[in-house]
Amino acid sequence: MTEAVAKKKRLRIKESEGLWKEPTELYAPRRKDVTVCISAACRLREGTAIVQCCDWQGTREDYISSDNTDKMREIGRAGILLAGDLTAADDLVVEIDKSVKDFLQKANPSTTDIDTSQYQEDLRNSVDHYRRRLVSHYLGRTLSMTLEEFWKQGVDSLTELEHREVFESIKDMELGASLLISTVDADDGDVIMQINQDGTVHWPDNFAVIGGGSPIAFVYFIQRDCGKSTNMANCFYRGVFLKKSSGKKSSVG
Repeated sequence: MTEAVAKKKRLRIKESEGLWKEPTELYAPRRKDVTVCISAACRLREGTAIVQCCDWQGTREDYISSDNTDKMREIGRAGILLAGDLTAADDLVVEIDKSVKDFLQKANPSTTDIDTSQYQEDLRNSVDHYRRRLVSHYLGRTLSMTLEEFWKQGVDSLTELEHREVFESIKDMELGASLLISTVDADDGDVIMQINQDGTVHWPDNFAVIGGGSPIAFVYFIQRDCGKSTNMANCFYRGVFLKKSSGKKSSVG
């Protein structure tokens, strides 16, 4: 037996009776399931359309993962793509429902910029309300306190270290999910809103990407035209191509 073979044999680790695994299998980094979602505006005949594309990998809580997860939702004529924890994402969709529906009722083409700005502000307010709910749940679960009680009594009820740790946890708390909400306004313009994990709400021009594969997709799209200058066939091809390209990132389904 050569030294190399003997060394390999010594390194083998018995997992259970009759079963062996190489050390590279046992110590490989755990794959974290993430996603990529893409929304891009384009031209359909003489009007505006939006192509949406996403993978099928999804997670619920910390331990449940699958590759047959529907990450598309609808509110009226608005299409929504989900990334992150799907339970959190669906809760967030419920929270923004009224804001989206209010915007979809706007019918004056001459006020679309004002209406869209108000829509973005309404989404921010909805996200803020959702985040307060998350914080209240966290405080109730960990300290049996409401948010109001923490601000008023936290300094007196907790040690300085405990109070600082809780405050930092609240400050750094994320939504657990991100969304892309896409629709067309009263003036036939594309409107894509991006809600990020940190609670910020962006109004991107013509395209947006979220999820773990978004860096690859963003670099590709930023170098190409979107909007009414791009027909739907080309936009659809780009979306599928980007989904395939982003899928090369080991953590994208």
